[in-house]
Amino acid sequence: MVKRFFLPFEAETILNIPLSYNLPEDSIIWLGNKWGVFTVRNAYYVALPIVENSEEGECSSGDSRTRLWKKVWQLKLPAKVRIFAWKACMDGLPTKLKLAKRGLNVGAECPLCEKAVESSSHALIYLEILDAGSPNDLETLFVTAWAIWFNRNQVVHESKSSPHSQIWNLARRTQEDYKNAVLFCRAQQQQAPDVGWAAPPPDVYKINVDGATAGIGCRSSVGVVIRDCRGMAVAAVSKVLNGNYGAAVTEAFAVEEGILLAREMELQRIIVESDSCEVVDAINESSCNGEFGMVI
Repeated sequence: MVKRFFLPFEAETILNIPLSYNLPEDSIIWLGNKWGVFTVRNAYYVALPIVENSEEGECSSGDSRTRLWKKVWQLKLPAKVRIFAWKACMDGLPTKLKLAKRGLNVGAECPLCEKAVESSSHALIYLEILDAGSPNDLETLFVTAWAIWFNRNQVVHESKSSPHSQIWNLARRTQEDYKNAVLFCRAQQQQAPDVGWAAPPPDVYKINVDGATAGIGCRSSVGVVIRDCRGMAVAAVSKVLNGNYGAAVTEAFAVEEGILLAREMELQRIIVESDSCEVVDAINESSCNGEFGMVI
């Protein structure tokens, strides 16, 4: 019926809509994210490219600073320093000049020297040299600039300033601490023992599920295996779904197929194991929003 009255691409979209066995009431969901829940933050990210395109138009050559952004986000520095570096490059730091231009009743003088106007370039450094720097140069530059800005904020908000030697020490210590933390985490991961399949308690059955999705035009599929406390397989099933779904939706269908198989076998005590944290969290929270809410 659907294929008869709709165009092929429309029919495919309609037939790919997951159906619920529980037939819940219709509800309004937010299409801006995969959870179906509206947030102001998500709405901002949805609206931002629309506003930018309407004000500046499309640019065929893209952002001329793309290479610089890649370098910034790949720096081996704490996230707070990388975010600071991005703000500095975008002239987004709340300097006195920036605040004054936005209508705040503040003076534009630098709180440190009290002579020049405090712009980003005055507060930190002229940034046209960034593209020529090596990753290590950029890390040193931005972590030092962050330490300078941190001291500036102490002057503005707490009326205290650190000696120059302490600012250098803060920059160096921040960089060293981050790199040591990364090395420690890698060492911990290498030493961690491999975790294999664990048998369920006596008289409990464990259901392991998995979903697979292929390219456009191919249908998704799911697989289920049920084992007892001795690790013996008592049932298994594989199934090709009616449409092509995303990874999370396919995994939700796999969980559903496992539960239906357990119900068919009249298994009362079960544990369902999935490798999708997103689906597991949605089930534990009984969240029926988002792209796989109808399956949950």
